[in-house]
Amino acid sequence: MQKPQFLAAIRSYQRWALLSVYGLFACFWLVTFVVVPAGLRHVPETILKSQSARLVLFYAGCVALLAGLFLVQSKLLPRLARKCSLVCPSCHRPFSPRAFAELGYSGKCDKCGGQVFDREASAMPGSAPLSRIAKAQFLTAIHGYRRDIEQKSKQVAAIALIPSAVGLGIMFALPREQTGLRRMLLGVLVIGGLLAGLAYSLFAKRRAALHFGLACPSCRKPFNGQELRDLGYTDTCAKCGGHVFD
Repeated sequence: MQKPQFLAAIRSYQRWALLSVYGLFACFWLVTFVVVPAGLRHVPETILKSQSARLVLFYAGCVALLAGLFLVQSKLLPRLARKCSLVCPSCHRPFSPRAFAELGYSGKCDKCGGQVFDREASAMPGSAPLSRIAKAQFLTAIHGYRRDIEQKSKQVAAIALIPSAVGLGIMFALPREQTGLRRMLLGVLVIGGLLAGLAYSLFAKRRAALHFGLACPSCRKPFNGQELRDLGYTDTCAKCGGHVFD
């Protein structure tokens, strides 16, 4: 399999993975708002009105959602990789999403060291790259970029989850004391925390990409995570079409 075919298989794998996550959230919504309310009709109201019962239901739902995401990550994604033929031709091991981001640069399986891609045809005349950096140096910069993002992931999680968890906890623990204005403020706290975490994550990734020189040499656009993955297979910027590597 050549790199363009492998990249097309990665994109197909990505679509199926997103559909599986959407299906998980759809099942979670169905259980939360349809199945559980139907089952709670047979539970005495004195139990449901207690704060402890509401908190138990809330955190049980969170645990169930996390368990579903873990099963998708550990069981379903490797099967999807095999279905899309994203396996090493030597050791037949399915590649992980993290391996996809480096295979385009190294061309070798990180487990057995075997060659993954077929030999490509020689480049067309006049397609000389505009950059002065080699793929190996670019991959080293990507490793530094990832380490920086991983270090900031705890800050992103704290910014996003702490306000949201506090707001949801107050809403479930003290439902009767929430007036219209208080409910609106708690909703703003919950949604605002998630949006703040998302905004900080995008800012941190863009800043890290510029810091490690992961930008197009022609249009100077910093690459995001998916573009860094695709660059290993296409060697060109998705925005301007300029060549990136020597």
